[in-house]
Amino acid sequence: MSIAQRILDRFRVSRHTGLYFTGLVILSIWTLLRIGLLVRCWSQTEAAPADLAKVFLSGLALDLAAVPVLLLPTAIWVAAAPARWFQSRASRWILVGEYFLVVYGVLFGVVAEWLFWDEFEHRFNFIAVDYIVYTQEVLTNIGESYPVVPLLCGLFVLASAIVWPTRHIVLAVQAKPDSWHDRLAHLPAWLGYTALVALWIGPAITDMSRNSYLNEVAKNGPLSLVEAFYDSTLDYEAFYATRDPDDVFGRMHDELTTTNAKFTSDDPFNLERLVTNAGRERQANVVIVLVESLSAEYLGSFGNTRGITPHLDKLADESLVFTNFYATGTRTVRGMEAICLSIPPTPGCAVIKRPSKTRFPALFDMFQQRGYDTTFLMGGNAYFDNHRGFFEKQGCRVLDRSSFRPDEIHFANAWGVCDEDLFGMTLREADEQHRQNRPFCFLTLTCSNHRPYTYPQVIDTPSGASREGAVKYTDHAIGEMLRKAKEKPWFDNTIFVIVADHCASSAGKTPVPAHRYHIPMFVYAPKLVRPGKFDGLCSQIDVGPTLLGLLNFTYRSQFFGSDVLQRSPNRAFIGTYQRLGMLLPEHLTVLDVKRKNAAYMVASDEVQPPEEIDEQRLARAIAYYQSASQLLKRAEQAAEHERTSSGEQRTVAVQKHVANAPAIARAPR
Repeated sequence: MSIAQRILDRFRVSRHTGLYFTGLVILSIWTLLRIGLLVRCWSQTEAAPADLAKVFLSGLALDLAAVPVLLLPTAIWVAAAPARWFQSRASRWILVGEYFLVVYGVLFGVVAEWLFWDEFEHRFNFIAVDYIVYTQEVLTNIGESYPVVPLLCGLFVLASAIVWPTRHIVLAVQAKPDSWHDRLAHLPAWLGYTALVALWIGPAITDMSRNSYLNEVAKNGPLSLVEAFYDSTLDYEAFYATRDPDDVFGRMHDELTTTNAKFTSDDPFNLERLVTNAGRERQANVVIVLVESLSAEYLGSFGNTRGITPHLDKLADESLVFTNFYATGTRTVRGMEAICLSIPPTPGCAVIKRPSKTRFPALFDMFQQRGYDTTFLMGGNAYFDNHRGFFEKQGCRVLDRSSFRPDEIHFANAWGVCDEDLFGMTLREADEQHRQNRPFCFLTLTCSNHRPYTYPQVIDTPSGASREGAVKYTDHAIGEMLRKAKEKPWFDNTIFVIVADHCASSAGKTPVPAHRYHIPMFVYAPKLVRPGKFDGLCSQIDVGPTLLGLLNFTYRSQFFGSDVLQRSPNRAFIGTYQRLGMLLPEHLTVLDVKRKNAAYMVASDEVQPPEEIDEQRLARAIAYYQSASQLLKRAEQAAEHERTSSGEQRTVAVQKHVANAPAIARAPR
């Protein structure tokens, strides 16, 4: 008699014993993952024994909530199957097969979480949801980045090594002749704990430490993934600290008041302004290059000594460089949202990704009103992250991977054609617009600086070797684009804006580590913009107003950003899809769900120790985020109103309706 059988003979109480053993195996695997992740980030945690106890107790509670859901199909079969069926040969195969599939699936999830942590230093979150939605790109990317077949085969061997020696424990329960009421009695308890954790325990323990690494390690990956599905949009008023709307919009009037801007309405809840820039308007072309994952720390002009951005470093001497410039978020769509709409990062998914049919007032409006061609260009598929839907609704042409001629693609990977080919199409489109004597405003999104970091072998770093190699290739591609552009007849009348979408990494010791949002921005136009440095604190929401100021445009807008060359606001907005931050020169105020707020001292060594919340800084942060969320909500409500009305021109009427909408109802404090 085997040891397993002896143990079963002594402790077996029902046919559910095999399920409980399977659950124990799952808990063991997840605990090993938690230990592994803790080891990986140990230097960032500074954890005391009490912190470690919290991590593992909290993690165990969450794991115990996930196990019953994961095993629910098997639990139903075990409880409902009549004895004759349950004890059949087919049932043996079903039990062992389900046991193997569960163990294999859990191991697969562990590997997926390990690789996800390698990229983002987080457990599954909102980004993972996007990756599931856009399966084709992600699967291709995984295939190009990792040895998938060896990994899957290795998981098969490991799962077999766990299942085969312990299969007797699962199968031995077939001999237990439980009555139907004994079998069904387990189900309420099986599901009751899950409900308890979901409704009470889970929310209470997800933020058990000030150190964000410890909070992440304590999480359960599958539960975090499910939670992220439901957190794609968040109602600001329901989850965040609010103030009286009169105070909020009064503060915003003070924040947005400048000598060259006049509010167009007496309505205190209307932020539309007429911005008048002195001098003759410049009908210059604009090319905004949004560079994937270009952290400021990669550039020699920002202190890097590895020499991986020689072209951008040379460009820094010939451009207006914004040295204290920050991304608003950790995703490409956040950077786009800030640049195109000039709003802080509202909670939930970015506006660009929302399925709303609303046409929001955007930067492109100012150019379209002047007869410009406005085009969004990318090397990948424009349906990704709703790029096509958003930009077409904003009145832009959209050119993506399908827009390239066969002879224009020399290299491509999962995320799209290489940056050199993308810039080739950008130059081709600029030539065509110039031939038609039409000014143009382009937004070009690069993708080569993204895992799997593959590119044409035109630099000395092997393709696919590292992110630094991808950065060096993108730097090369930008240098080549500008070299070719200088030979074009439209070059002298064109402003190039080179700006990153976000940093390469967003993880840190605090929930919103400010140094992980520091990115470069260059404005390059030798005949139009004087080179120099602007050291004021600003962020991507300021790109549009500053660019329009350089062009001397007079325009109406509800932008939250500022023309920093006219008046520096000396603040930046940074955040995740859940945490919202306002960065000042030495302070960071963070708004979080459940109306939690926090403040940090931003020290020169990039460590952010917590500090006491300053009420004035908190009120200022709330004013920006609350008013932005409310105005977006009003725009969506106005668009819905226009869709239900008949016979009106919607695109113009929506903006008019927003400007003249009734006063906002008072929100709870």
